[in-house]
Amino acid sequence: RMAWNRVLAQTILRNSRLLWKISLRRHLPEGPSSSLQLRLHSSRPQSILPWSEILPFRSIRVNLTEAQKEGWALERAEDFPELLKAHVAQWRSEGRSAIWLHLPLSLCSLVPLAAEAGFHLHHGRGEEVVMNCWLLEHKTNKLPHYASHQVGVCGVVYREDTGEILVVQDKFKFAKWKFPGGLSEHAEDIAETAVREVREETGVHTEFQSVLAFRQHHHMPNAFDCSDLYVVCRLQPLTFDLQPCQDEVLKCQWMKLEELATTMETTLLSHRISRLLLDARENPAGFSSVDIAMEELVSVYPNMTYKLFLRTPAEQQ
Repeated sequence: RMAWNRVLAQTILRNSRLLWKISLRRHLPEGPSSSLQLRLHSSRPQSILPWSEILPFRSIRVNLTEAQKEGWALERAEDFPELLKAHVAQWRSEGRSAIWLHLPLSLCSLVPLAAEAGFHLHHGRGEEVVMNCWLLEHKTNKLPHYASHQVGVCGVVYREDTGEILVVQDKFKFAKWKFPGGLSEHAEDIAETAVREVREETGVHTEFQSVLAFRQHHHMPNAFDCSDLYVVCRLQPLTFDLQPCQDEVLKCQWMKLEELATTMETTLLSHRISRLLLDARENPAGFSSVDIAMEELVSVYPNMTYKLFLRTPAEQQ
């Protein structure tokens, strides 16, 4: 009787799995707006890819980084190309556009094996390598390249009481006066970067006021041939004592704005921005004549916001 119950239970479980798979296929959303996450587990983890996600534009993400965290393990690496090819063929027959494959560093030995199945390197970041495979053979590959720009930010800190501006000279670069600044960290707002960089390089605490300008520079040296977006922010000083960073800063001082605008010992960007501030200082509207304001708006994506930078009429500021 116990053996019969065990056979019956196994039969029910097998049929329920089959019905679940049939139901899943019938109800998979299609089209660019679908974003259903599927966790496909099996008693034989080598038979299927364990973690798949339908992305916009009919693409698929296979995230072995997350799968590994949940206990998935590849028993035979040499079986991986055929396993991958089988799923590539299946998703191609379903009209999928592309596959994004996420591999943890511990599985980087699979990179050449995935290449055998038609995948190409896209990028690596942190503890993960990402590859992709375009499935629409008769259409142009429209997969985006990895991020092409880095973002730098500098802080223009002007003292209205003395007419002075905060400038530094880098210890390991050209010795010219410039505004303190540096690269934005991951998911860091432009305003936060400006305030942080000024504090780290000079010891001065500030408050974000506006964006004044930004620079685009292609093939930036020491940036892995990426382009560079450099945002110039206007900051209000909250403290005035200087405590320059000994590791990065050669000199640090408050300089008269007129001197920065006329000296040859400054960068072209600093010279141009100092002239902009001089013009704003003479304008009846003041800095509002040059400020690009920041506004936080609700994103179309759930539970998210974004920053919009725009010029606003003076009477609204």
